[in-house]
Amino acid sequence: MEEIDDQITENLDFSSSEINAFIERVEAREISLSPSSLRAFCRSPRHFIAYKLGKFKPTPAMIFGSLVDCLVTQPDTFDKHFYFPPEGAKLTSKEGAAAWLSFWGVPCPVNFADAKALALEMMDREQRSKINKALYNEAEKLVAKMHRNQPFHYTLEEADQFQTKITFQFEGWDILGFADMAKTGEWVADLKMAPDTGESKIRYKIREELLLQQLAIYAHGLGVHEARLLFFDRTCHFRAVRVGDADLTHWMKYVGNVIDKFEECVFNGNWEQSHDFWSPNWDGFFDL
Repeated sequence: MEEIDDQITENLDFSSSEINAFIERVEAREISLSPSSLRAFCRSPRHFIAYKLGKFKPTPAMIFGSLVDCLVTQPDTFDKHFYFPPEGAKLTSKEGAAAWLSFWGVPCPVNFADAKALALEMMDREQRSKINKALYNEAEKLVAKMHRNQPFHYTLEEADQFQTKITFQFEGWDILGFADMAKTGEWVADLKMAPDTGESKIRYKIREELLLQQLAIYAHGLGVHEARLLFFDRTCHFRAVRVGDADLTHWMKYVGNVIDKFEECVFNGNWEQSHDFWSPNWDGFFDL
């Protein structure tokens, strides 16, 4: 599923010093480019800056998608990414605050206000996603049905790599990505949650999220000639899409064109530009 996408919900007010320091790192080629950061740049240079510097807060839908991804590809890492809250513990009483603090192995202050404040601070520090049993059971049920879907079943059975880190150099830039699964020397695949797995909705999602660009990067990095997108929705419906070598090659050329524009942006210092970077429309009237 790739790193968190466009949900930048906090810390959008970057200081000039933060931005300038980051731009210096870009100019020195000290950063890596991922499918998500390139997708952000395809919106605008300002989106790219926000993606790279922003603090991400996953939405409930993203947490569910990541939970399914974890249960499918690396179930043994569940405790690293998710946790269940202490049963019945609420921050409306000192007992509830004490239960939360005990969960983290932190001594509970005598005063309730201090205990609650400390528990809230610990919650804010927690890097894992909090889920409940109902959400876990929903994800487990979906994964069980996923294994009974033929294209998904065959892909999951054939895969010999999961959560594979992909790194390579392309046109002088370090490229970084994480593929959900792959079969060595043959194909790479990525799980994607969608609100609706109907054909028209999936076609729209592939186009709008530049998913073929993502697959092309993964396939190029792994040296394979086929890629697969495995879509699922919360009503337990599925759609599998296979992408062949010709399309992957075409989209890798597209990646090259995007990086050419990225280098143009770096050279000209166009970091303040928004959508007009890609679609300048001030010199003429907008064509309705």
